[in-house]
Amino acid sequence: MNEADLTTLLWDRSEIQTLLVRYARALDSKDWELYRRCLTDEVRIDFKPLTGIGEVRASFDSVYKWARMFFAPIKTQHVYTNFDITVEGDAAEAVVYLTAHVWRHNALGLATSQEFGYYNFSLRRDAGSWRINAIKINFFWVDGSGSIAEMHDPEFLAAMGEVFAAENHVLPS
Repeated sequence: MNEADLTTLLWDRSEIQTLLVRYARALDSKDWELYRRCLTDEVRIDFKPLTGIGEVRASFDSVYKWARMFFAPIKTQHVYTNFDITVEGDAAEAVVYLTAHVWRHNALGLATSQEFGYYNFSLRRDAGSWRINAIKINFFWVDGSGSIAEMHDPEFLAAMGEVFAAENHVLPS
């Protein structure tokens, strides 16, 4: 690899790591404009450990609506480490370790969750900027005191249904 290629690779890896940290900050601070700048117009997500449903492909608007409703009543702190980033032209893959602390007051008191695992991110360069086009969460273990999501809220369930509907499921290849 020549010096110019190495410089480009290091720059891309730095830009991708910055993007992923901004994604975490967008979730924690509920900065939905920043969240928008992190994702592509169509997103593949696999949150099976959280939803019980495998990979789906959904519009950003559907994912955005669901994420806003999911994160609105909770406080979170996502910490990312061990960035393993591979760049191939305008596409990239990243494996990033995750520790997430989640707090929520509900009718039964305080629900907490500590999640330990890693994300698989797929990214692509879009108009000169890196964006996330696929997210998969993998847990090593989760510890906590109860359900964080409002699984009885009809509006939340409708938003979740838009993202995780059967027609959005991605079949394994």
